[in-house]
Amino acid sequence: MPKTLTSSATSKVKTPMLKKYVYTEKLTNEVPVDVVVTREEIEHMVCLPSMTQEEKDEAVSSFLNEKKADTYSDASFNEYQLATRSTAIYPPKQALEYLCLGLASEAGEIAGKMKKLIRDDKGFSNEDWDSALKAEIGDVLWYLARLSDEIGAPLSLVAEENMEKLLSRKERGKLGGSGDNR
Repeated sequence: MPKTLTSSATSKVKTPMLKKYVYTEKLTNEVPVDVVVTREEIEHMVCLPSMTQEEKDEAVSSFLNEKKADTYSDASFNEYQLATRSTAIYPPKQALEYLCLGLASEAGEIAGKMKKLIRDDKGFSNEDWDSALKAEIGDVLWYLARLSDEIGAPLSLVAEENMEKLLSRKERGKLGGSGDNR
């Protein structure tokens, strides 16, 4: 059963670009199934290309309200973030500094492994390389989760907002280039 963060059954659903929603459908044999969809997927189901953005917003909201959909978030990010608290050992007064330096250090380890792979070309198997890289990515994720936790930001929300930003840039043809506000 998916975990939901807020219920839309009692209020009108707002429809940001990438937010996920969950609703229950009954199959032909009356077995209920939870369906998780993004706004983009809903638009494909209920909107016409000729609709204005306002009309699309209204159609998506109507669909979500009719289905009694709830907003949905991949709780595993948040659960992982909470679990990292049990392994966090650093000076509380310097938490942000410590975590930023740790994040940079672990990201540097990924770069170092790539450098050595290029330099030495010892014929690592894909499996060995993937395993080493996965371990380092896990360390980077730990620091990201701790950093997010220290500033009070759920990791799932950080991921969703980042994807929203990137999809907006893609839609506007601004993925390339530089600067935060493009």
